[in-house]
Amino acid sequence: MSEEKRVSGDEIDLRDVFRILKRRCKLIVLITLAAFLISLGANSFMLTPIYATKAVMMVSQAVPEGTVNRTNTGQGLEGLVNSIAIIPAQTMNTYVGQLGSNAVLERVIKKLKLDREGYTPGNLAGLISITPVPETNLINIYVNHTNPFTAQKIANAISSEFLVYVTESNQEQMTKSLDFLEQQVKTTREELDAAVENLNQLEAEQSGVTILDQLVNAKIQELTQIRSQLVQARAEYRQLAAGIDQAGEQLNVTLPTVPVIRNSADASVQVVVEEPNPTYNTLNTMVVQKTVDAAGMNARAAELSAMEGQVYAELLDMEVELNQKTNIKEAAENDVNRLQETYSLLRAKINEARIAKALKLGETGLTVVSEAPIPEYPVKPNKTLNMMIAVVLGLMISVALALLLNYMDNTIKTAQEAEDILGLPVLGQIPVYKPFKGGRPSTIAVSDNVGRPMDM
Repeated sequence: MSEEKRVSGDEIDLRDVFRILKRRCKLIVLITLAAFLISLGANSFMLTPIYATKAVMMVSQAVPEGTVNRTNTGQGLEGLVNSIAIIPAQTMNTYVGQLGSNAVLERVIKKLKLDREGYTPGNLAGLISITPVPETNLINIYVNHTNPFTAQKIANAISSEFLVYVTESNQEQMTKSLDFLEQQVKTTREELDAAVENLNQLEAEQSGVTILDQLVNAKIQELTQIRSQLVQARAEYRQLAAGIDQAGEQLNVTLPTVPVIRNSADASVQVVVEEPNPTYNTLNTMVVQKTVDAAGMNARAAELSAMEGQVYAELLDMEVELNQKTNIKEAAENDVNRLQETYSLLRAKINEARIAKALKLGETGLTVVSEAPIPEYPVKPNKTLNMMIAVVLGLMISVALALLLNYMDNTIKTAQEAEDILGLPVLGQIPVYKPFKGGRPSTIAVSDNVGRPMDM
């Protein structure tokens, strides 16, 4: 046999595959039918039908996810009190998490008495699926159960009990906030009364603050007058000193005596006599007088300077005492004002908390848009889909088994197979004898398939 012949013999012909499948058609039909019947039996008797229902809720007070609620924010004490006295708005994910919480599921179990059937929040949560509807404020509550009526009751109980749960949680939180705020109001009131009493006592004890302030003002005026007199004395001293210098210069250029021509006794002869210069005497007297005045003015300036220092020191002491007393009083007044503002703020927030407590947040912030209906048809199992899958699997398994059995069968069944395998032509066929019943002679028949008898 040539190489081309051997290669073609090793290749799988599609017609051979169809012949194999045709030969094993009974096996394929039986396996496929068995898979179909098994699937039908499982769907009818083994798989429990599951019913699904849905309730829809709408949230009217949700804030977008990832945003910050700035409605009740504030600076300092106001922001802190706001965070305590006001319930912050919640996101959709927060509501979804609360819907599936053990607290809500325990309320549902208690309401429907599911604990008698062995339900716990854990296995009940396995029957529930809660999902928010994107881009809306709606929340879907899905419940799967083998009993359609129980599924409806659970879905509606979750929505109704969640409204009550949110309201009770709000009231519980507001009760705690009110207790805390009222305690703070009581403490602040006590501190305010003590601060007012302290301020009144300071005002009574420091009644001399006004007098001290007047004394400070009088001392300032006295110091101003002394400084004015000191400036004036120094100016006059400088003027006297300048006058002394000027008179001294004139005195230096003035002769103490002047020659005077006088007649002799007999009036016949004139005699020159040195007499005191009146101008010189006047200038000398002026210098002496100005020197005395300057010394007196200098002494006056020194006295005023000493008085200035003494009065200034006294003024500093009085101002320090006045500042201390004023600061103590201002601190007491600031404490009173601060406590009054805190007390007023706390009282206002208590009123707001009482209003928030009175509101039924579950009924005002949440609405049941659609109650869960009783499901008419089960969602599981899907009999049609299961049987189609069973038929496909049966076909695949049976076809694979048929091909495997043919691959494992190494017998030669036709003359063509003998030629293909041995590479030799078939010269003849041995007939197959099939004896007939009743002891009659056998009929000889030649079969196209070697090893398989032919019926006559």
